[in-house]
Amino acid sequence: MDGKIDYFEIPADDVSRAKKFYSVLFGWKFQELTNEYLRIDAESPIPGGIIKRKRTNQPWTNFITVKDINSISKKVLSLGGKIQLKKVAVNKRGYLAICIDTEGNVFGIWQKDKNAIYP
Repeated sequence: MDGKIDYFEIPADDVSRAKKFYSVLFGWKFQELTNEYLRIDAESPIPGGIIKRKRTNQPWTNFITVKDINSISKKVLSLGGKIQLKKVAVNKRGYLAICIDTEGNVFGIWQKDKNAIYP
């Protein structure tokens, strides 16, 4: 279904410190995918993760499910939004892109595709 929030990412300067905070606060458990990315376990009501902060003031990012990431990316631009990160593959999961709306808010779009291959 288009338009459903599917995933969120929390940026952190110190991924281990953020893991401890959210583990104690909400009881979340994590799976370490890399030293810069932790995925919240499957028991969480909404899937998400903690990612190493890449830039100053990087916000939490919600990813919204879409059927066709290419057409939605074009639509973002036609409506006056911007594409901050063009479509990238997440191995055997799908494709994501990071967008900015007309008000300066960051959001991600996500297209599931088990055939996606990261170059």
